[in-house]
Amino acid sequence: MTLPPAIALIIPSYNSFRTIEQSLNSFCKQDYALYEIIVVDSSPNNLVKQIVTNHFPQIKFIHSKERLLPHAARNVGVKNTSSELLIFTDPDIYAPPNWIKCLVESYQQHGGVSIGSLMNHTNSWLDWGIHLGKFDSFLPEPATRPIGFCATANMLCSRADFEKVGGFENDEMLGDLLISWKFTENNIPIFLAPQAVAAHHHTQTYFNFLHERYVRGADFGRLRRAEFHWTKFNTFKHILMIVVGIRFASLIIRETIHAWKAKLLLKFLYTMPISLSGQVSWLWGEMNAYLRQRND
Repeated sequence: MTLPPAIALIIPSYNSFRTIEQSLNSFCKQDYALYEIIVVDSSPNNLVKQIVTNHFPQIKFIHSKERLLPHAARNVGVKNTSSELLIFTDPDIYAPPNWIKCLVESYQQHGGVSIGSLMNHTNSWLDWGIHLGKFDSFLPEPATRPIGFCATANMLCSRADFEKVGGFENDEMLGDLLISWKFTENNIPIFLAPQAVAAHHHTQTYFNFLHERYVRGADFGRLRRAEFHWTKFNTFKHILMIVVGIRFASLIIRETIHAWKAKLLLKFLYTMPISLSGQVSWLWGEMNAYLRQRND
């Protein structure tokens, strides 16, 4: 009998004590034969450590005295396992028992990188608006499809592919975007695996959401311009696309299509003030990044 490939489930943590116990409970109930769970924590207190060591002694717990951004913590987790396949997720993700099995089946069928779907954990109006504003591209759809970027809340890749692209960038919050570009450059396909659904537990306030969207938009603009070596003309062209509303319209269309395919169109229409204000914040941050760099 052939054993399934060994898997390491890697979770970064920083002050995640509100959600990590429920998250780990779901990860420990997977109907997959061979997997380990690694939590890499850099919290300034022992709250997460107490939860993990007291309630989940089977989980490998690594604590860093130095503050680690999420992707730096993920790199540490990879260094502490020899598993053939790597699953990256977050401490506010809750997964059904067949989650790992669905990710592995997608990987075995399509190869490359498998990105599972993300649903909202609560039924609150604010949380649905935040979720659709951030994760519309990862909603569960009827069929597997190629996708241009990764969501490290629900991602499987092989160790070989991870090492081939050099892992995550330690000091970037958009390390998932950067590793997506690396996968593409190395002809490693990325697929959305809609059957591998996990739920995201949003704990942000509305204003924290808007601030995060602004900062991530600015990061995206800075990284995008550097990655593709834009000239000042290209930078000006993209500023103009934001100013005249082309980018905003394309985001509305994208959200609408994904919500419709996931049978969440009414949810999207109901929560549009939240999700679309998040897109405005993102575009404002992105444009400001272009404006700053245009004078470099």
